[in-house]
Amino acid sequence: MKEIIKKLESGNKSFIAGETLKPKYCEKRSTDDQKPDAVVITCSDSRVPAELIFHVNIGDLFVIRNAGNVVSPSVLASVQYAVEHLKVQTVIVMGHTSCGAIEAIDKLDSLSGGLKDYINELSLELSGCCNSTESAHENVRVQAEKIRSQNFDCKVYEAMYIMESGVVELH
Repeated sequence: MKEIIKKLESGNKSFIAGETLKPKYCEKRSTDDQKPDAVVITCSDSRVPAELIFHVNIGDLFVIRNAGNVVSPSVLASVQYAVEHLKVQTVIVMGHTSCGAIEAIDKLDSLSGGLKDYINELSLELSGCCNSTESAHENVRVQAEKIRSQNFDCKVYEAMYIMESGVVELH
């Protein structure tokens, strides 16, 4: 598991340095079984593409994305599938700075419909946080704890993608 984290940290350094990754599309498009190195649960924000941030190819990550990197029942089921059937042992919950879902908590009264319900649920999990940066970190912790509480056979890491620098802080 530690070697996978080192690979992702090294890939993130390559991403920050602006190195170009030569995609292995043809090799990875085969019908062979998938064998990802890690699960990454991250935000659906278009500026947070996990494969690029970690400088990896198609098939290297099992990526689950939704607004605010929320660990819902469907996300838990996807993690369970990856751990039990794909034998992935590393799960990363990655939030990011300037997260619209986190920032929307302060605008809850102006939201409507399903978006309001979604953000309200998120806000209930993060009560007590002072600002969006602190809330984004707390959200990663809360969401990672949901996975840990399932006792899946995996190691769960918390990560924060710093949009301004491209750095991923993994712990």
